[in-house]
Amino acid sequence: MPRQSEQCRDSLSTPVLKEEVRRVVFSMKSYKASGPDGFQPIFFKHFWERIGDDIRHLVHIASNMGTINTSIAETLIVLISKESNPQRLKNFRPISLCNVIFKVITKVLVSRLRPFLVDLISPLQSSFIPGRGTIDNAILAQEVVHFIHHSRAKKGSIAFKIDLEKAYDRLNWDFLELTLHDFGFPPATISLIMSCVRSSNLSVLWNGAKIDNFTPSRSLRQDDPLSPYLFVLCMEKLSLSIQQKVLSGIWKPIQV
Repeated sequence: MPRQSEQCRDSLSTPVLKEEVRRVVFSMKSYKASGPDGFQPIFFKHFWERIGDDIRHLVHIASNMGTINTSIAETLIVLISKESNPQRLKNFRPISLCNVIFKVITKVLVSRLRPFLVDLISPLQSSFIPGRGTIDNAILAQEVVHFIHHSRAKKGSIAFKIDLEKAYDRLNWDFLELTLHDFGFPPATISLIMSCVRSSNLSVLWNGAKIDNFTPSRSLRQDDPLSPYLFVLCMEKLSLSIQQKVLSGIWKPIQV
């Protein structure tokens, strides 16, 4: 299984710089919907000269200690209808409104991790990986199906389609933590990531009003900048596990 290089581990463990945090803050859309604290990114941009040192210190402490205050992780959930007359909860798409400070912390992690993903994730995955496009996998899948349909080989071929509907909502946190350990993430980084994931306190906005808070026991936030990369790492772990079982003969394809 591929593991992080020393360069990647050093990048994740390096003390957070003020300029690094400033770039993250000023890269955010100024008037994006606010989280529970009510502040939009424009506030942090406008008053950066006054609060920049405090924000940098907060991000540095979170990175160094591997934990965040639970109030920072509080999140509002907005349900966006997928159709004109939704009847079930699955007909809504949940959007997470996170606090700007929380996004700054996770965006700093993403900016440090993203350049090294190409070394951790196999070429079979392309989503969110620099230099790769998801259209490549779509073309490859079409070619595989075309080959199966037109193959005249004596032995049959088989393709598996894995149903990943609402996979974000069902991701097991213990599996995520195991994945981070197996890929060789620094302990402080693993602790910070899991703190960001597990300390979430959610409230659904319904008809403009906040309903009672609840604490999830699995899943990733839909609008968290870090979530797509955590999901890709878990998908890579799943892919490697399937490959290992096939190569070891534990799983054998059924001839059709």
